Amino acid sequence: KILSRIGRIVRFSQLAIKLHSVESIYSRTEITKQLSDFYLALASENLKEVRVASYLMLGRIVPAYKSLEFNLSSKLVIRALARAAASLDESQQEDLFGNAVAQDQHVGAVEQRFKEVGDLGDLAQDILEEKEAYPELSIQEVFDQLEEIARFSGSGSQEQKLSALTDLLHRVTPLSAKYIVRIIVGKLRLGFSEKTLFDALSWARTGS
Repeated sequence: KILSRIGRIVRFSQLAIKLHSVESIYSRTEITKQLSDFYLALASENLKEVRVASYLMLGRIVPAYKSLEFNLSSKLVIRALARAAASLDESQQEDLFGNAVAQDQHVGAVEQRFKEVGDLGDLAQDILEEKEAYPELSIQEVFDQLEEIARFSGSGSQEQKLSALTDLLHRVTPLSAKYIVRIIVGKLRLGFSEKTLFDALSWARTGS
């Protein structure tokens, strides 16, 4: 049954919804059970994405023994969010910032909002809440784009990272944007570690 369903697209938004539910749970046992259920559901849809989802749930894209950093500061993430906000239609800009303003002015507005919100992930969700719907990416597609962002290097790489992140934010749900931004800045804040994932995998495989 599992093998016959490998390859079905699993949207990143499904992972984001699960992370959102886990974020509000304080019981490690319940977190483990929730992650176990997600692993089982994911395996039944696309077994290959269990691997990449595991890395993303730990807030990274490579094993701990490998060095691959995003190298995107909070200021650059704010610029990406400002670009995303600037691309909204005029009425949406008015909802967000009171009036339609140029992109460079959006940066100041986003910086001010960040001071109020205090979390870049929550800020991303807040800013993009009113955007028009876009086709959603799969877990694998988001993983691949994050890896591409991390691997940009050399002259002009910061602008490449900025453009790629802005494009990625356009193609996901606001809740997905929240966790993508948190992964990039290294502050996923989910309250579990590799050990919890080991337990969740064990639970998914053996039932305990």
